[in-house]
Amino acid sequence: NKKMIKKMIKKSQGDVDDPQTISNFISIKSVVTSIERIADHATNIAEATIYYLKGEDVRHLNIADINLSEEKK
Repeated sequence: NKKMIKKMIKKSQGDVDDPQTISNFISIKSVVTSIERIADHATNIAEATIYYLKGEDVRHLNIADINLSEEKK
């Protein structure tokens, strides 16, 4: 999200006074924020599913540390 905003500012040098440019930035920012929220929800669903199936809390683990196999440790 932050990288996208920085890139938009760089590309808009000189066109910031144009109302269409500002409108486009607001639209793109809204879309990026929505996609970010979708990703957060998907992560929460995956974490809840792992907890439901395995009884393990994986919210603060690295993905490489999560054992997704059926066997218990």
